[in-house]
Amino acid sequence: MDPSALNINSLHQEEQEGENAYHAVLLRQLTDLFGRPLTSQGSFISELPVNQINVPALVNLPVHLYRNKKDFMATLLFASTLSWEWELDAVHMGAYNSDYLVRSGIHANTRVMLVEWMKRVLWWLQMPTRTLHVAVGLVDLYTWLHPILLQEYQLLALAAIALAIRFRSPDFRIIYYLLSGIAASTYTQLQIARMEAILTYCVGRRINFPTPYRFLDIYLFSLTDLPKSTQEWARKASDYILDLGLNAEALCQYSASLRCAAVLLLLRFILQRHCDCSHSDPGVGDACPFDDMPLWSDKMVKFTGYGDGPLLRKVALVYAVVLFLTQATCIPFYLAHHMDTPDSSTFNKYVKPEYEEIALDEKLRSLVQEDLAAITEVELD
Repeated sequence: MDPSALNINSLHQEEQEGENAYHAVLLRQLTDLFGRPLTSQGSFISELPVNQINVPALVNLPVHLYRNKKDFMATLLFASTLSWEWELDAVHMGAYNSDYLVRSGIHANTRVMLVEWMKRVLWWLQMPTRTLHVAVGLVDLYTWLHPILLQEYQLLALAAIALAIRFRSPDFRIIYYLLSGIAASTYTQLQIARMEAILTYCVGRRINFPTPYRFLDIYLFSLTDLPKSTQEWARKASDYILDLGLNAEALCQYSASLRCAAVLLLLRFILQRHCDCSHSDPGVGDACPFDDMPLWSDKMVKFTGYGDGPLLRKVALVYAVVLFLTQATCIPFYLAHHMDTPDSSTFNKYVKPEYEEIALDEKLRSLVQEDLAAITEVELD
């Protein structure tokens, strides 16, 4: 079968039926049921006497532990969605090939430049950040599964952008003429459309792979030991750090769920060592609520499925290095010139007021080189 002859719309319609439709319903119901304060619902689930959130364990709990039928159903739905995401994550990582760049003759720095270019394109198109993560993930997934010529690497990126928008931002109309123009007409509209069809055919049902953002929506429920304002900070900081991590080829070998958990561990580490709460939160005084906070709590284990160990610390260290290098390079330039830095489009995005200038956050800026070693050296809880 010639993949270039495939009908893209019919393929997407087929992918959105069956299991994918069931998954979409789960997520929609989950959003409806948990459309309440994070601390309230998260606290309830986190206090249930189970070591890990899964359907069998929750069903076997005494009924009186649930406040009402809606809480029971919402908790089971939460567990079902989480299990589904973990399964999709495992399927996705089953395609990983450690030689995916080498066999195509692509240097890791070339991938970095391509990802930076994709960021600028999708942000210029005003696409959600999650669509960006899907597009980059599609480029990587294709190259895991199939070699590609270096001269077609950018063409693959254009196809991935089109496919990610079509699949995750369906209200946006794909205009191949626009995509061709973005690449300075290096590729024709027909070439982009054919490459999108080939990409769709190649990834198949793996197209529904989860990104770290999918897990972030769930894992944030485990942060009930943090004040609400700090939970909001953790969300913004996670967005920034996850976007920075897209450039790091070293992170491709790790699952989305593990990467998300590692970012949260890094943020808890930063809070322990560099929290400025006593200067900003009224009523806190000189006492920091994070002094006695465990780096990785039982609630984190319960929600993420990951215990505090060398692997989690190793991935957190990669994110810490990426964050440290970005801050050390970009912040001095920005403060000196008050203009976009040429080194990181992610920093340029998150330094804007609409993102509350999280890239300039004092806690994130406080990360120092000594912290990098401490992430893996501190005693495991």
